Amino acid sequence: MAYRTLLGITLQALQQLTGANFFFYYGTTIFASVGLNDSYITAMILGGVNFA
Repeated sequence: MAYRTLLGITLQALQQLTGANFFFYYGTTIFASVGLNDSYITAMILGGVNFA
């Protein structure tokens, strides 16, 4: 059980350190400021790719 817990903690820490959550929280704002027409759809595609 300790292995599973440490593995989960490590995976979560690595996800936080890579900054991937930044794009999920502020993705629509970032994509809109870059000049994409439909930033919401782009954020949905990014979420779908991450899920898959």
